Amino acid sequence: YNIRIINMSLGARSTASFINDPLCKAVRKAVNAGIVVVASAGNYGRDALGRTVYGSITSPGNEPLAITVGAVNTRNTPKRSDDTVTYFSSRGPTLGYRLNALGKKIYDFVLKPDLVAPGNRLVGSEPSVRGRLSVLYPQIEVEPGMMELSGTSMAAPVVSGAAALLVQRNPSLTPQMVRAILQFTAQPIRNTDVATQGAGILNIDAAVRLAGALTSNAGTAEVGASILSGAMPPATI
Repeated sequence: YNIRIINMSLGARSTASFINDPLCKAVRKAVNAGIVVVASAGNYGRDALGRTVYGSITSPGNEPLAITVGAVNTRNTPKRSDDTVTYFSSRGPTLGYRLNALGKKIYDFVLKPDLVAPGNRLVGSEPSVRGRLSVLYPQIEVEPGMMELSGTSMAAPVVSGAAALLVQRNPSLTPQMVRAILQFTAQPIRNTDVATQGAGILNIDAAVRLAGALTSNAGTAEVGASILSGAMPPATI
């Protein structure tokens, strides 16, 4: 079906190592087949007492090959200087574990999320189906047919859309190259640690420009060969 990207806006709490976790195994199989997999980090960044929680990444966001996305509050402004990672966005590292031959826990400690994207009070269209969310939760309806939601499940599709633009711009990109471009071009958020924001907040314009600066066979180039085309498209914003 020529599927290039899978978005997984879901998460399950799991103590299993990514090596054995069934969802993580499925993600690895998809990535190894050439499909970009984007997963939400989870919404467990704060406990019932209001304390920040680290090690709260959910499955399959704990899979190293998944592009795991946390959520940012943009304060409803176009500037980035006031952007902050939402209080609920799950932090790394991952705490899944497996037992060795002596029965000792060997923790994964994978550094996640990979990056963050807008995920606070995003407005989008609501499917016109029976049992609509706005019927069950009228407070999310902003106008007929439109709803407002928050969560890393809202942030992940923003990155999936960005990944689609990268693949459209340069179809030769591998899942690993898509991740590298998204992380390389991400903008770090000031006074925020890497276990909270990963590489930083998504920068779609820079990512698409970099994808376009790579050769059309970048994903299949031989080791040691240059993958730069020498052309860097101008910024659009």
